[in-house]
Amino acid sequence: MSVVITGSAGIDTVETPVDRRERVMGGSAVYISAAASFFTPVALVSVVGEDWPRANTEMLRKHGVDTTALEIRQGEKTLYWFGRYHGNMDECETVEIQPNVFSAEFVPVVPARYRKDASVVLLGNASPTTQMAMLDQVPSRALVLADTMNYYINGQRSALERLLKRVDVLVLNESELFLLTEENSLIAAIGKGLALGPKVLVVKRGTCGVILATSAGEKVILPAYPMSRVIDPTGAGDSFLGGLGGSLAAVVGQGRLPSIEEWKSALLNATLIASFCIESFSLERLLTLVQDEFNQRREEFVRMLH
Repeated sequence: MSVVITGSAGIDTVETPVDRRERVMGGSAVYISAAASFFTPVALVSVVGEDWPRANTEMLRKHGVDTTALEIRQGEKTLYWFGRYHGNMDECETVEIQPNVFSAEFVPVVPARYRKDASVVLLGNASPTTQMAMLDQVPSRALVLADTMNYYINGQRSALERLLKRVDVLVLNESELFLLTEENSLIAAIGKGLALGPKVLVVKRGTCGVILATSAGEKVILPAYPMSRVIDPTGAGDSFLGGLGGSLAAVVGQGRLPSIEEWKSALLNATLIASFCIESFSLERLLTLVQDEFNQRREEFVRMLH
């Protein structure tokens, strides 16, 4: 069984207090794929323009990402984003964004073999219309995890609410949850978020960690892994989603939700993958990560938690 992912594939320019990188690989689906592929085979379903470097595709393939469904449109340009971080890098200023080929009209096309046996579907940041088009092509038994952002909460709420009735797990940060539910109390917002349709809500709280809540009333709270230095936070949330879905691929099946213990283990893996992501620009650290490094950090984190 496998993980199928959609969302953006892009070219980023990123500036932080540490340094700056020009036109590096980025995009929600790319980070999700790189993180998830650490745990399970994955397929990336997205679109790029003719300016997308072939080396990017080769790097993803080398790390277990099936790029068969990464469409390359000749005569068009790839999504471009320029972001600038200030101070402690809690907030990012979008200096420039050019959607280019990745527009609201993008309809992902899932290869036939993944339509039959996908165990997990990960919907990275994209319009709710694009995300629902993905769901129309995958088996109903797949576990569906979705991400969203302020832009779609504000501008496409009606479509987003229809989407949420079709997903199992909604993953978003605390400010997005408050915006979505029009609440300023975290517990009240979690209740309203679950009432919109998902069976599980995962709330990312930055350096405060993460909270998972289920419609059955279960809750899990996990702190963030303590980092001594952050190089580039770009893609950390997407890497978290990829780590979460990738970890669950081996345990879900037959239409069942994971047990609370399986959720705990997956949250731990997702938190750690995100911690590696922020150690470098773009996907540099994710694509050089080896199993021994991950295992060592996991053992260290477990000791801290106990």
